[in-house]
Amino acid sequence: FKGHITGTEKDEILAASLALILPSHSENFGNVVLEALSQGTPVIASKNTPWKALEDHKAGLFVNNDALSLSKAMLSICSQSCSERNLMRENAYKFCSSKYDIKNKINVWVDYFNNIIKSPK
Repeated sequence: FKGHITGTEKDEILAASLALILPSHSENFGNVVLEALSQGTPVIASKNTPWKALEDHKAGLFVNNDALSLSKAMLSICSQSCSERNLMRENAYKFCSSKYDIKNKINVWVDYFNNIIKSPK
């Protein structure tokens, strides 16, 4: 464990990683998932998180939160060919960019705030 890391150093570590692993019994979102995806790093998330879309977008794996399932997922990522790995990395970045990048989703926020302003108190 490297301890607390921020900024460019964190981005570089995430970008150099084969995957980010988020095992959890109750994680409600996990900002670290977006941080990894934004660096093109696939994510292995447990089914107790809201990240089923990782598999839908071929940007990672969504597995049970037990040692066997997590280890199989890790081995699956580690055994990918270069082309498979590169494709999953591209998918990770595209998924993050298309669904969560404020620059690509600004209209969602504008609509949201406009609806708040227009709604009666």
